[in-house]
Amino acid sequence: MQECKTMYSHENGIRGPPPARYGGRHTVTLIPGDGIGPELANHVRELFWFCCVPVDFELVNVDSSLTAEDDINNAIMSIRRNGVALKGNLETNHNLPPSYKSRNNLLRTSLDLYANVMHCQSLPGVKTRHRNIDIMIIRENTEGEYSSLEHESVPGVVECLKIITRVNSLRIADFAFQTARQNGRRRITAVHKANIMKLGDGLFLECCKEVASGYPDIAFDTLIVDNATMQLVSRPQQFDMMLMPNLYGNVVSNVCAGLVGGPGLVPGANHGEHYALFEAGTRNTGRSIANRNSANPTAMLLASCLLLDHLKLPAYAHMIRRATLSTVTETRMHTADLGGQASTSDVIKSIRNAIQSTGPLTQSI
Repeated sequence: MQECKTMYSHENGIRGPPPARYGGRHTVTLIPGDGIGPELANHVRELFWFCCVPVDFELVNVDSSLTAEDDINNAIMSIRRNGVALKGNLETNHNLPPSYKSRNNLLRTSLDLYANVMHCQSLPGVKTRHRNIDIMIIRENTEGEYSSLEHESVPGVVECLKIITRVNSLRIADFAFQTARQNGRRRITAVHKANIMKLGDGLFLECCKEVASGYPDIAFDTLIVDNATMQLVSRPQQFDMMLMPNLYGNVVSNVCAGLVGGPGLVPGANHGEHYALFEAGTRNTGRSIANRNSANPTAMLLASCLLLDHLKLPAYAHMIRRATLSTVTETRMHTADLGGQASTSDVIKSIRNAIQSTGPLTQSI
């Protein structure tokens, strides 16, 4: 491709990108992660270079097997400096001591990345049991069962505290309704277990209803989480946007990813007032297929496109997203997770060819 000429414009506001520095270039924290993460991170870097994307990556390695938190603290400091990050998945080993804190959770809570957004959509050429799925999932990302408040004051009896607060419940509900309006979504379904957890989930549900009253243009309904998962696997097309606390959001997002083809296809975004972090939606490390050149790079590449959208570089995002989606529709380019035999390198080469066929890119204000 010929050299790209890039201009950049910045709009102030919540969840807006940091202003570009150094001649209009953006610096983005890159955390390769575990398993297939480093391979896919390298492919993103190479593709950005190939496309002349005005982004420079600050590489920060995090060793999730270490109990010391120096690595993750360095990553947090880097994101505070740059305002935005792209991350491979970090493993949380349940065999580590109870004092060990999930690196993924530390990132979300330390940076107050309170909103996790995942868009699960059927893709042409990917065979699945259900078709015409188009669900956006909004998950509260900082509290609930993931509050890391556990203790065993009586031997053999563990108490794990689930924290639900009015402030954070109102915040995530308002984020969901704003996002729905911006994306043309017509209905939000709040998922809960308020029939059992009357105070905790009851508060979450109450806050969702309160916020919904201010958005008469968006339909609102509720569903108990066990019924929601059953409805998802039987008739997922009925859902438009789903809003839920932390744990339910984790479970439901993985179910939805499976419905549209698996973890290799769906990107995710984590937003806060000041920072944003992008990653594969389901946070699987793929350790069993690491360094085998067989991982599906689609989710990570689409996550990088969400990053470019956030940085107000839509032309680059469109170019990479279009080439990636056109490649995944080709059966011969399916990796093993989709029942094919293509390697990661085959997919990346096809994407590069698709980009090159469109010619040079000029992005202006």
